[in-house]
Parts: sequence; structure tokens; C-alpha cells
Amino acid sequence: MADHNSLKSRPGWLQQVFQCDLRSLAAFRIAMGILLLIDLAMRSTSMHAMYTDEGIMSLAERADYFQLLDGTPGAMSWSLHALNGSLGWQIFLFVVAAIALVMMTVGWKTRLATIVSWVLLASLHSRNPIILHSGDTLVKVVMFWAMFLPLGAIWSLDARKRATELPIRYLSGATIGLILTLLSMYFFAGIAKLNTFWFSGNAMEYVLRLDIYATPFGKSLMQYPFMLKLVTWATLAVELVIPPLLLLPWKNDRWRMLGLVVFCSLHLAIAACMNIGLFSWFSIAVWLVLVPGSVWDTLAKKFPRLAFGDADSHVVSARQFWSRPVNVICVFFAGYFMLWHIALINQPKTGNLMPEPARIVTKWLNMRQVFHMFDVPPQHSPWVVYEATLRNGAQLDVFRNTSVSHERPASVLNTIHGHHWRRLHRNLARDRFARFRKPVSEYIV
Repeated sequence: MADHNSLKSRPGWLQQVFQCDLRSLAAFRIAMGILLLIDLAMRSTSMHAMYTDEGIMSLAERADYFQLLDGTPGAMSWSLHALNGSLGWQIFLFVVAAIALVMMTVGWKTRLATIVSWVLLASLHSRNPIILHSGDTLVKVVMFWAMFLPLGAIWSLDARKRATELPIRYLSGATIGLILTLLSMYFFAGIAKLNTFWFSGNAMEYVLRLDIYATPFGKSLMQYPFMLKLVTWATLAVELVIPPLLLLPWKNDRWRMLGLVVFCSLHLAIAACMNIGLFSWFSIAVWLVLVPGSVWDTLAKKFPRLAFGDADSHVVSARQFWSRPVNVICVFFAGYFMLWHIALINQPKTGNLMPEPARIVTKWLNMRQVFHMFDVPPQHSPWVVYEATLRNGAQLDVFRNTSVSHERPASVLNTIHGHHWRRLHRNLARDRFARFRKPVSEYIV
């Protein structure tokens, strides 16, 4: 093992770029735990509709979805929630997930709680994938890396039992994977946006035309077309430029702060303009892992409880938490996922980088990742009418329990309550998912 003092004076590239402050990891743990509990509570309100055999996607229809997605019969990702289609089974798994998330948030048996949380999260996502979006993918992947991180090292119930003091800077294969995942979401989303819609500056206007998501504030911005063009070009620029800058070892803390400020501001703006669930808040929570140690050190001068360990020390190995083989495995998967993203850029030309036999790993892990947020903006803004004829001949919109009207509602956003229902109908508007309109309609009836 290298000498600690030499590393302290001459931190290497890996340490500069991929180390995380344990306080940042603890803040990430608490924020993610709270947000995942809120997400679970939101999903529980539609548990019968979304996750049972009597709902909008039976186990048979789930199999059809994965066949449509991969073009291969039986090409499904695993799911504990799919072992039984009853409501009682779903309630049981939701309760277990809630208990695990509370344990993770307070830092009690943190490792076990994080593992259980990831397993049940990946399982839940796989049970009904038609309601998922890129934010769900991000959460699932970062929780995968969280299983290998010392999230409970400080600010936790577990930390009270620890007699020895740990270095505050932490580097491992999991920190490499986590940071690359965060940067990949933006960079490869930017790569996917290299098309006419974004080059012309019209993409953001198209996005805000999508009434099913746009908030009143977002709609008001349609009055400023030139400003929307500037926002379109700025979004594309920051997604392509800033992530590579965070891989520079020179003044890395400053690049991290730049990324934090720019992307957290971006997500706050998205939250103000579009109702897309918890995506923005999850993204901000993940950025907490990149809060530089110098920020915590400054805050610790005013709030002594934020002080911890040797502020200048660096971790030279992860042996306090995991063996070397586990770190090697983490580095392998970090590289594998990066190759996956590269292979998706232009599949006819790059698909051979990730041949089909190699892609099966993502199915085994429930880790299929596509970050192409609004790469091709929507060209139409539909709304939903569930028109039914009652026995007495009356016409009724059974989804909203109102009389039938084919006029565009004053607020399409308010006609569908709940982000997961909005995401469902956003997907059902696509011809690709027309097959699933009938079971959804039957459930609503």
C-alpha cells in the first residue's frame, strides 16, 4: 500500500476526480431515502391499478411489453413483484421496502437496508415498466452503486457503534461507477440531442407544448420564443461540455461546484416548468455526492457537528468496507455501462461494440439504461377521453366521470392526476404502445 503522507501531498488523478467526501455520501443517503419513501407512497396510491394482475398490466401483458421492447419472446427482467399478481403480495413488498428505506435513511444496518432497497426498487420498476422514465433509471442505477458505498459511515446510527475513526475522503470502484453514471446521464442525453430540433433552437418550445406535463409557468414562457431558443442551445451546451470538465483533475473542486450550481439550477427550472414527478429532486440528491469536502469544512467552522475526521486525508483503498475483488467487479461494471451507452449512440454503426450476448447482463441486473430525455421533442400534444355509452344511452368520460367532450381541456395537466398516470398516457399516445390501450381502458371501465 502506498504511503499515506505521499498521497496526502500528491493526490493522483483517480483521487482528484472520483473520491467522495463521506459527509457528501451521508447527505446523499438521507436525501435519497426520504425521496424514495415519498416515491413509494405516491406509487402506493395506485398499487392495485399499476402492480396487480387485475390492473392495467397483468403478468401476461408484462411479458408482451418486454417482447415488444427486445423483440425476443421471454426476454424479461426479473421481478419479485411479478411472482404473484395479488394485491396482498404487493402490499407486503411495499411494506418491506418502506421499512428498508427508513433503516437506510437513519443509517441503521445501512448496508443491508440499501441492498434490500435496491432489490425491491429494481423489482418494482420491472413489474410495470410502461410508467417509467429516465429519472427512474437514474435512481435504480445509483442505488446499485449505493450498495457498495459506506453510506452509513457518519451521520447514522451505525456510526455510533464504530470506535475507530475513518479517513473522510473515500475512493473505490463504486465511487467511480456512481460519478460516471451521473455524468453519463447528461453527456449521453446531450449526444442524443445532436439533431435538427436542438440545433435550430426549437426543441424547448416543442417540449413546453406537451400540455400533459407543462405547468402554467412553463406555458407562459411560450410568449418568449427567442428566450426559449437560447435555453435550448444552453441546455445542449451544458450537457455536452460540463460533464467532461468534471473528469479533469486540475481544480476539480471548482468544476464540481460549477456542475452542482448549473445542473441543480437546471433541475429547479425543469421542476418549475414541467410536472414530471420527482425526477428533478432525485437528480439534485445524486449531485450531493459531488459536494466537495472543502464545502463541508467551511460549514463545519460554523456548525461543528459537520466536522469529521481528518479533513485533508485521502482514502488509498476501500478495504475498510469491501475486498479488492468487489472493487474490481465495480470497475468492470462501470466500464460495461459506459460501453453500453456508447453502443447506443448510433446503433447501426456502434451496435457491434455491445453484441446481443453481452447485453443479457443488463437484463440479469435489471439495469437497462437509456438517457435520451426529449432527444426528439414531441410533435403533438394529445389529451385523453375515455368515451363510454351507458345502458341508458348516456355518454360518459369514465376516466374523469364527466360528460364526454372532445374539446381540449383548459388544463390537460389537471385532467390526469399523478405523475405515473401521466407517464402511462404519454406512452399510450405512441403507436408503439397501442397494444396496451385496451387493457388500460378495460381497467378504467
